[in-house]
Amino acid sequence: MKSIRNKLLRFIFVVLTVTALTFLMMTILPGDVAYTIGGAEASLEDIQAIRKDLGLDRNIVIRYFVWLGHVVQGDFGKSYITHEPVLEAIINRLPVTIELMFLTQFLALLFAIPIGIFGAYKPHSVSDKVLSSTAFATMSVPVFVMALLLIYLFALKLRWLPATGYIPLSEGLWPNIRSFILPAMSIAMVEWVSLMRVLRNDMIATLQEDYILMARSKGLPASHILIRHALRGLLYLR
Repeated sequence: MKSIRNKLLRFIFVVLTVTALTFLMMTILPGDVAYTIGGAEASLEDIQAIRKDLGLDRNIVIRYFVWLGHVVQGDFGKSYITHEPVLEAIINRLPVTIELMFLTQFLALLFAIPIGIFGAYKPHSVSDKVLSSTAFATMSVPVFVMALLLIYLFALKLRWLPATGYIPLSEGLWPNIRSFILPAMSIAMVEWVSLMRVLRNDMIATLQEDYILMARSKGLPASHILIRHALRGLLYLR
């Protein structure tokens, strides 16, 4: 019970810290949302009226706690640009985000599992070092740069995938997945490295277990030991 309470208090502290810092950063950044809403034709009186209407003329501490009080009640406010309720915007976009997340994890595991198993089977070999070096070089590339490279290759050069756009699932499974591949791959190309390293290190330890040595002594094929015993046992332990 004490552990749950400590974790809850830590969670509340992290949420308050992150939201407060984000609120502060949005305040000190150059620009004024009142000018964006008012437009070029707005007078100084119009800008001041907009700032007062939005509460932007208040002290930043007061504004933060007013915002926090609304959030606790489920009111996330409205977009300054589209005037759409923020909570409604999040709910409307949540299915797309979840689908992107699942496809990203699938692609990351598609890369991480076979390379991690191969690296664990032949650790510190030349091929393992080459794959590890390539993986870390891939991870060092920012996501937006990776996205541009993938768009250039698969959308502009090969013309296999669309560069932009979203096709809902209602218009077909393959068109929907096809519109997700490039953004999902852009994120997965960075994430798979971490998954691969964890799997590789755990597999190396698992391959030293007694039941693996017993399976080797029986003359079982390496692929059978890696997939049916080591990987299955690793997943079971997790």
